[in-house]
Amino acid sequence: MAFIGNPYVGINWATIGQYKAQLHNHTTASDGGEDPHDSIDLYNAQGVHVLALTDHDSHVAAAGMPWPWTGLNDINATWENRDPDTLGIIAVPGLEQDRSNHLIYLGTETNPLDGHDAGGTITSSLVKTRDNGGIGWFAHPSHHDRGNNKAFYLPYFDGYSRANGLIGIEIWNRVCETHPDIVGGHDEDLWDLLLTHYIGTRNIWGLSVDDMHQWTRGTDHEGDCGWITILLPAADLNLANVLEALRDGKFLWNYRTARTQTYPTINSITIADNKITIDASNYASIEWISDGEVVGSGTVFNFGATLYNHYARARLINGDALTGTQPISKAYLDGEIVKGTGEGFQTNAFQEDAFQVAQTPTAILEATSGITNNAATVNGKISDDGGADC
Repeated sequence: MAFIGNPYVGINWATIGQYKAQLHNHTTASDGGEDPHDSIDLYNAQGVHVLALTDHDSHVAAAGMPWPWTGLNDINATWENRDPDTLGIIAVPGLEQDRSNHLIYLGTETNPLDGHDAGGTITSSLVKTRDNGGIGWFAHPSHHDRGNNKAFYLPYFDGYSRANGLIGIEIWNRVCETHPDIVGGHDEDLWDLLLTHYIGTRNIWGLSVDDMHQWTRGTDHEGDCGWITILLPAADLNLANVLEALRDGKFLWNYRTARTQTYPTINSITIADNKITIDASNYASIEWISDGEVVGSGTVFNFGATLYNHYARARLINGDALTGTQPISKAYLDGEIVKGTGEGFQTNAFQEDAFQVAQTPTAILEATSGITNNAATVNGKISDDGGADC
């Protein structure tokens, strides 16, 4: 799949729809506090257009996965059915694969547990995602003490392209920000390390999520505090096009620390004369970030000569509420390319197949970071074996 220099190319901002998507949360099907139908109702009341219930696979493989919504009562007699068509919500089947490093998987109309590897590793989870035509991303890297460990992620992003389903990482995770036993839920720094490494060769998108386990934890809001905004024409709003928009980076990311906060809204992004211009509302300031540094401010960013071969991404700030763009790479704005000049891996089918044959999960980890698959022993943090509150 070709490198995308500008994920917003071709968007008619005057007519495009902006659709709120909640894609990482948990219910009583695993370790969440809300029943599936209650979670659906709560998100529906917040104006969510696209919703995936992503319970931990280590739980739902035995207890039952809350899918489809119209059959919830058949799975658990205490759950109530919900009809996404009646609610006007695009229901997305999904789960969090938590047997090794946590991965979010969003699938097709089939049950994501079909053919699931109950003892899954990172590699087997990615193979499953690829083979089922789904998409996935790495959840809450900082929770696994890998917040700035670029080397750990390179073999996976080298081996699995966006076409094969691996689209990016979570850069904001609300529950990891609020949970007393977890250090940090923001990974913009790691994102920038990966973006700089792969410039011109491979896209890595950044996602913001709730990871909701309790709608409100004490005084902290978890539900509806992290999401993405998918950009699609109204006529194209369906499951297949939602997954394609995620592959192509046609979305914004949004984060806030309370549901009462007003988040910045991006009305349009235009590019002309070596400049990116954002029209927005409900913001106090705009930062432009490249290679992990703030390199500009305000509604207009000028690449100039020094950043021509790099990227820029915008972060809009309104108190503790944020909205951000995906990276835009000036050198590649005139069209998509397959290979570029960055140090990143030159993705193609031959190399991906070779990676899958030659690399075992143990070899991958030993070759990159020396971290074992058993995150239960990492600095005394919460276990990855289904009990983690993430």
